Amino acid sequence: MSDPNKYTVGWICAITTESVAAQLFLDEKHDGPEYVATGDNNDYTLGKVGKHNVVIAVLPDGEYGVSSATAVVKDLQHTFVNVRIILMVGIAGGAPSPKTDVRLGDIVVSALRNGKPSVLQYDFGKATQGQEFKQTGFLSPPPTVLRTAISGLRAQYEADCGHRLEEAIDSVLKKKTRLQNKYGRPHQSTDRLYKSDFTHPLASDDSCVVVCGDDPSIAMTRPERGEDENTVAIHYGLVASANKLMKDAVVRDKFAKENDVLCFEMEAAGLMNQCPCLVIRGICDYSDTHKNKEWQGYAAMAAAAYAKDLLYRIHPKKVEEEKKFSEALSDIAEQHRAISEEHLLVQKGIFRQRLSDKQEECLQLFRLTASDKNATYEWYKSRVEDRLEGTCQWFLTHPHFNKWLKQKSGPLLVSADPGCGKSVLAKYLIDHGLKSEFNKPLNNPKENLLPTICYFFFQDQDQNTVCQALCALLHQLLSQMPSLIEHAMREYKLNGRALINTPESLWKILTAAGDDPEAGSVILVLDALDECADGERRDLIKRLKDFLDRKRQGERKVKCLLTSRPYEIIFSEFQEMLDYFPYIRIPGEEESETISQEVNLVIKHRTSQLARMKRLSDEVNRHLNQKLLSIPHATYLWVYLVFDYLKEEDFKKTVKGVDSAMATLPRNVNQAYEKILRKSKDHPMVRKALTIIFAASRPLSLAEMNAAVNTDRKTLSIEDLDLEGEEDFKSRLRSWCGLFVSVHNGKIYFLHQTAREFLQGSTLPAIVPVEPECWQQSIIAQEAHALLMEICQIYLIITVWKFDSLFSDVEQANQCLSGLTFLRYSAQYWPLHLGESNIDNTAHLESILETTTLAHLSKQLNRSSETLGRCYRQSRNIDQLWMASSVAELIISITPKDSPDLIEHIRNFGIQLATRYERLGPSDDLRRSIKAGVIVFSAHESHPSYTAMMNNIVRWPEMRFSEWIDTVDFGQAIELTRVVSESIPDGHSSQAECLNSLSSLLRLQYLLTGTNMDLGEAIATAKVVIEITDENHPSYSEYSTNYVRVLGDHLSSLHRMRHPGYAVDIAGNSLPTAPHAHPDLVEYLSILDDTLDTLPKKPFATARPEGAVNIARDN
Repeated sequence: MSDPNKYTVGWICAITTESVAAQLFLDEKHDGPEYVATGDNNDYTLGKVGKHNVVIAVLPDGEYGVSSATAVVKDLQHTFVNVRIILMVGIAGGAPSPKTDVRLGDIVVSALRNGKPSVLQYDFGKATQGQEFKQTGFLSPPPTVLRTAISGLRAQYEADCGHRLEEAIDSVLKKKTRLQNKYGRPHQSTDRLYKSDFTHPLASDDSCVVVCGDDPSIAMTRPERGEDENTVAIHYGLVASANKLMKDAVVRDKFAKENDVLCFEMEAAGLMNQCPCLVIRGICDYSDTHKNKEWQGYAAMAAAAYAKDLLYRIHPKKVEEEKKFSEALSDIAEQHRAISEEHLLVQKGIFRQRLSDKQEECLQLFRLTASDKNATYEWYKSRVEDRLEGTCQWFLTHPHFNKWLKQKSGPLLVSADPGCGKSVLAKYLIDHGLKSEFNKPLNNPKENLLPTICYFFFQDQDQNTVCQALCALLHQLLSQMPSLIEHAMREYKLNGRALINTPESLWKILTAAGDDPEAGSVILVLDALDECADGERRDLIKRLKDFLDRKRQGERKVKCLLTSRPYEIIFSEFQEMLDYFPYIRIPGEEESETISQEVNLVIKHRTSQLARMKRLSDEVNRHLNQKLLSIPHATYLWVYLVFDYLKEEDFKKTVKGVDSAMATLPRNVNQAYEKILRKSKDHPMVRKALTIIFAASRPLSLAEMNAAVNTDRKTLSIEDLDLEGEEDFKSRLRSWCGLFVSVHNGKIYFLHQTAREFLQGSTLPAIVPVEPECWQQSIIAQEAHALLMEICQIYLIITVWKFDSLFSDVEQANQCLSGLTFLRYSAQYWPLHLGESNIDNTAHLESILETTTLAHLSKQLNRSSETLGRCYRQSRNIDQLWMASSVAELIISITPKDSPDLIEHIRNFGIQLATRYERLGPSDDLRRSIKAGVIVFSAHESHPSYTAMMNNIVRWPEMRFSEWIDTVDFGQAIELTRVVSESIPDGHSSQAECLNSLSSLLRLQYLLTGTNMDLGEAIATAKVVIEITDENHPSYSEYSTNYVRVLGDHLSSLHRMRHPGYAVDIAGNSLPTAPHAHPDLVEYLSILDDTLDTLPKKPFATARPEGAVNIARDN
């Protein structure tokens, strides 16, 4: 059998004829794959073309189109994880035109032309009143390595005065004489192109040669190709793809004329939506009613012959350098996200009007909530296994589900124990179940009004915050209903990019959008509510209850399906709603038997797969099936783990052999986990790897994990790290941990949330002592954080030592930093792990340092931190900034509180934090920077750096506001400037500048929000600045300008005030203190004068202040 990991090229065929042609052009044919992934239903042929290992897959018999191709590709990626490029090779209908002489037997290769993409999904577009239908389904181009090979092959053909494809086809068929009739080239007389308005007689199945003839009035006359031309021509350009067969010559000609389409087929769009792909098609008919099966075999051979020549042009190294299939999927999903959204709108009959740049910016912001840009909410759903055909059907017939379906609004709570398939059920409902049920007239009398479905899958320690959930829901809702974007724009203008971290504003948007009549029916699906972050779950439930409350909803048509483990802390919160809203418990008493039957379906399916893989006899297969079906209370997760165990178990292929294997079979999930981990031979490294995964603040990449697991107290330099290549390390991790961990998108995860819970131990003494080799409850959280904190600190220290000699060469330092894969994580998260470990860092570091003292290390680190800060200012390399600030914090953590150097270290750390805030904007960095400045000042009021440091801190929020127009930064600026001003004693040189900044910020906030309280504080603060500043001070003019401006703003507001006499009173009391020589004062006094003239003649409740009136009249 062949190892699937060795195959890098995928070759997809739609029909058997294409698959046969592909196999005929293999240089070698290999045995079938050693194994296939769970749920992979494809049939594969393996072989070699040139130096490439190729896997050929064909669509299921009788299935065609985009969705079938998508399914085949999806299954292939799970088994052949190292596939880098995909070829879609087969037949198509040609689109001849005056511009391109496409004939039967010719080849079309998808290629960019005149700036147009290579594949067009032509049943995918939008209609605008008064305009023609516009196609929007242009899909991504083939990978660069394939496009480069196409160019090289074209040049080769031209230099050789033509290709040799006809000879290659003849050579192959000489060895397979029985295939010559079907796959050989038909007689040229059967290649007939009819005029577009002439259709094949409906009642006849006979060929065109018999029925239609070659009358010049209906058949197009075309010149024969010359002797200096190949019989098979190769055309490069646009391939049109759709879920339907093109049989309309008029429509064909329209696409050929307007879009330069060369051929039509039914599968490419399904592949291009899934992976980087090149489409190669042999022409077998002309996309009209005159279908011609005679040419299908030869057309398939021509396409396969070209594909072989193309692979010979590509060096295997170039293929290996391409992204893996799984990595490319994330990029493709991101590229096609907008297209998929628009396609959905077309299907729902909604025209998505073009959003403004600001609206589009706001919409896209809701996607940017994951730490990894590839790990979108769609990706988390795609990680969930697809349900087995025939399962989940019980849910669709459940009376509580159907009751909820018919309700206008409200929640449906679904609870189940771990491993019972909640997420699989949620995915099925999102992708198929809800849509199919709403298509039934009984559930949806207005059949054209399908609901808008939005979802979010909570994932512990990864995708688990309320803000992430709300952003994902809003992105889906606003993408599908663009008219609702206006509800987000006000909050976006107020909060800017901080909106995605402002739950109050996100709830406002969701509520307003749900209340909008244009929203129609909306279904929100939230999976694994129990995995929401501990500190946020209670608030989420409260908000959901308010959002779904019948009394508050009015006409809102929003339903919510929630899945969770049956935790009392969650369901007690919903208890009052359960009286009038449905609830489903899995397995409940009524559903237990039905669900057991569905689990048994999975067991039977997996047993048959195992029997094929191990070549079990029918008798042994039946016996194994009976044994497994007899085990009570099986869950989906247990089935998954057990079959992985049996797949690895080398039992005899007899009835007794099955009985022996069953005797050692784990009876529950925890036993299965224990068996998986006890198989490992490298126990210490397994424990270290699992401890790191357990404590990590986010999923680590393979490269990060490789560095972390190889770092220990013996690591004295970067060179000491004994790192394998990524693929080798991935294999080693698999050998250590087996199925217990999984790798998705290059990141490492526990197989299931229950795996983490299996490992987690208690700090309390165990009632029953744990065996030394027992894995269950073997990891204590504090100890895990201590280990990862130590690894981070060691990695950070050896990095500093490595680059001490390189910091003067910024370019070389940047280059070396890029290779340190664990640096960013170490710098960012070691303080968090220190806090969770609850240990004394000074004592801990002293215990692990062998080659230096703590005092020497502290001085070395301080010098490096300052140097790194300078390097960052030159290079703007963010890794240098993280290192500088992280090293500065590490120094403080190991410096004794009575050390004379502590204040200097705190000052340096404060500067690094402020710089980090300036670059990245986290408000916590600014607060900590101010705190550092206050500590420095309280220790040394005359510190030379204090004034400059405090003034810079004050100005950064204001600068960020002017750059981002972000009122969250603006509000922080005011709040933090108050903190700074309060910490500065009266008479200090920084006081006036700080207060002037505060007044300016308050004035700007007044102009933005119109709040008179802000303006009043701005006037009072500016007045204090004038009073404490000498007129000869270089900044006096700036301060007086600010004061007069705030007074002018106040005067300008007189017309808007309800009691203008009172307003004049205030202005009159303020104006006498303004600098009389200021050039703008006359202008503002003129405003006051005009205001006084417009006041009513009758007496005011408040008399006009004589001082103000006199000043106004005198000027």
